[in-house]
Amino acid sequence: MEFERVLVPLDFSDSSRHALEVALKRFGSPQTTFVLLHVVENAPTPSDDDGMMGDLYARAQDVAHNKLVNLARTAAGCKAVTPVVEYGRSGATIVRAAKAHEVDLVVLGSHGTSSLSKAFFGATTYYVARRIHCSCLIVKLKEE
Repeated sequence: MEFERVLVPLDFSDSSRHALEVALKRFGSPQTTFVLLHVVENAPTPSDDDGMMGDLYARAQDVAHNKLVNLARTAAGCKAVTPVVEYGRSGATIVRAAKAHEVDLVVLGSHGTSSLSKAFFGATTYYVARRIHCSCLIVKLKEE
């Protein structure tokens, strides 16, 4: 199965970077468009937006965008790579972005948690895998 539009959410952890490496290796081609998404959680409220909190979130967005642009350079040979920074709760934002960008695959890194219901997946990964409209590949980073 070939995927033409692939979303890779990145929180810049080793796990998410590994997911990007796997996505590029397995699905990168001149026909593939990648969307690299970073979610800034706890977006400012309107009362915060006019002060220091708004500045902090704007700075966080700029830093994240620059990191995504640098990671996009590793996707040489792909049709296109789009860096996207969104505000919101990670899981819901990933699901929403997958629909908005009309992707047919989401590649997620899994951190794993100790919660019984999420013993093999992180909370965000679990949320996305249950609600996503398209195929989803969950990549677990091997432990040393």
